[in-house]
Amino acid sequence: MLNPSEKRHFDRIATERPISIQTDHGIFQGKMLDLSENGTGILTPDPIQKGEVISVKFSLLALDRSSIELEGITIHTTPVRNQYLIGVQFTNLPVYMQSLIAEFIRYHHRFD
Repeated sequence: MLNPSEKRHFDRIATERPISIQTDHGIFQGKMLDLSENGTGILTPDPIQKGEVISVKFSLLALDRSSIELEGITIHTTPVRNQYLIGVQFTNLPVYMQSLIAEFIRYHHRFD
């Protein structure tokens, strides 16, 4: 059962995969910690300001997608042990890409 204060409306899976984050200040590497149809959680050594528009690039190999690049906005940045947990909400997400992500999530839920 969802916590009433929970803001997430999409199913989310835990994952550990490399992700590239491009901002106005450069390109950073991070680790994707979770993924939903609406966004992703990223661990990075570099802070990204809340509200900053970014581009993220990652792969979903289970779907034979070598690379996916999406736009997003930083929803939060939380310091965690000399790193930062970044919450990203996807923006301008094509329906096709949302469907690919949903398929990837369903694929991984088979193992729950």
